[in-house]
Amino acid sequence: MIFSEITKLKSDESYIDALCQKAATSVEQKRIKNRITQIEAQVSRLVDLYAIKGMDFNMISKKIADAQNEKEALLVELDSLDEVKETLAKEEILELVEAFEIVKKSGDCYALHDAIEAMIEYITIDGDNIKIHWSF
Repeated sequence: MIFSEITKLKSDESYIDALCQKAATSVEQKRIKNRITQIEAQVSRLVDLYAIKGMDFNMISKKIADAQNEKEALLVELDSLDEVKETLAKEEILELVEAFEIVKKSGDCYALHDAIEAMIEYITIDGDNIKIHWSF
């Protein structure tokens, strides 16, 4: 079962693409998304300050423009991270699969264990259902 799933990574491009999509969420992306949420909340508070408290429009509009500029820069950075992470993840996965196949042919059980461990974080078994949680 495990060997066939690893081999499937190489032979089924849609399978590896789906895994790459899942792998694209990195710590940096989470940080950026969190900051974007904070900026949106800040802009909302600034609009409320203007509407409710009658704060100076020029001061509020400058702060909103600065926040929007930061948000746009973060969105560009987030897009570039998505593209880079996806490409690297796919290449790395294919390299791991190639290494696995070489080790499998060699018959070295210890090296095979290490190759599998490099690709699989853990496996859950629920009755007849087996779910592989990939490390990528």
